[in-house]
Amino acid sequence: MRFVADPSGSIVPDVRARLPGRGVWVSADHASLRRAIDKKLFAKSLKRTVSVPDGLLAETERLLRRHALEILGLANKAGLVQAGFVKAQALIDSGRAQGVLEASDAARHGREKIGRRARAAGVPVAQVFTASELGLALGRENVVHAALSVGKLSELLLEEAGRVSAFRDVQGPVSDDDD
Repeated sequence: MRFVADPSGSIVPDVRARLPGRGVWVSADHASLRRAIDKKLFAKSLKRTVSVPDGLLAETERLLRRHALEILGLANKAGLVQAGFVKAQALIDSGRAQGVLEASDAARHGREKIGRRARAAGVPVAQVFTASELGLALGRENVVHAALSVGKLSELLLEEAGRVSAFRDVQGPVSDDDD
């Protein structure tokens, strides 16, 4: 993940890797970022005095989550998302699912039921967002299961969910190869 120093010298996460200026790349996981902060690697890499805000870890996670959920909203508008257990199950069974999002705070039984079906079909499953986060991104109250049709936005969303997962050390995209 890329970080840059703003004009005042404060380190800012660059989730989309588009901010101007010289950037510093750090592995997108909590431990690597903590190590970079503790060892003052930002100042060393940028060869200048910089300040690291106290909430950089939390802000980085917040921006990663927000970016992934924005992509989910775009994928939904593009017609690539089927929300709800029955619709997600139908998309998986049709062989046209590229991935499945399950609410991390959903009942284990429901997650296991659709998760087994997805993994049997070779479809990755991500459990990094809450039901309310998924619902907000999809314009509903709560969403527990959402299947993603094949498309570039779905692929990008699964990548971003993987980044969130790696940063938080929670279960992210999983395939049969990872079992």
